[in-house]
Order: sequence, then C-alpha cells, then structure tokens
Amino acid sequence: MAAHEARAPALQRVGTPEEPRVGLVATTHRVRLDGDAWARVLEACPDLLKQEFTSDVCDATSLPPTSMRRLVLAAGSLVADFELAHGGLARTELNKQIARSPFTRTWALYQRVAAPEE
Repeated sequence: MAAHEARAPALQRVGTPEEPRVGLVATTHRVRLDGDAWARVLEACPDLLKQEFTSDVCDATSLPPTSMRRLVLAAGSLVADFELAHGGLARTELNKQIARSPFTRTWALYQRVAAPEE
C-alpha cells in the first residue's frame, strides 16, 4: 500500500442494542358490553371502536397495544373475542384486570354514536 493510500475505517455497528425477546404466551379472552346500539357503532366506525377497545384493555392490563391480537367484535351487545400476547401472565389475573376496567374510551364512543341527534 502506498503512503498516500488510506485504509477504510473498520465497520462499526451503532445504535441501541435490542433486547432479546422473551418467548411470548397468548391467552384468549372475551368481553361483553351491554347496549342496544353497538351494531350502529360497529358499522359507523369499526376501526375507531377497535382502537378504543384496545386502549381500554391495555390500560387495564398495563400491556402495550401491540399485545392485542385477533380482535373480533360482534354486535347485539358488544362481544369482543381477542388474544393478548405477554410474557406469561396468568389468564385468570388478566381476566380480573379486564373485568375491573370501566372501558371509558369504548363507552365514550358508544355515547357519541348512539346519542339521539338533536
């Protein structure tokens, strides 16, 4: 190598190292919310309903929104079947946390859509 030729610097990895993912467990859950206008809510804004329901469940369980999987909503009363992916929490404990949830965002959406027009 001639004196005027410089060597390229060695490649370096930069950034934040990613923590290895612990094996996730998926548990199935069902929630029923009574009300006569869920079909209207589900028809008018299905994506927003899924978003608000997911936020309420994640608030109740302290899990991130990405933990919600396979959410299926059916109307009559609102019946939600879904999976939660997590690091191995007890299904019964998650069910207790979900049962204590007031579903504030979900009910607020219901009230906005179901409220009689003035």
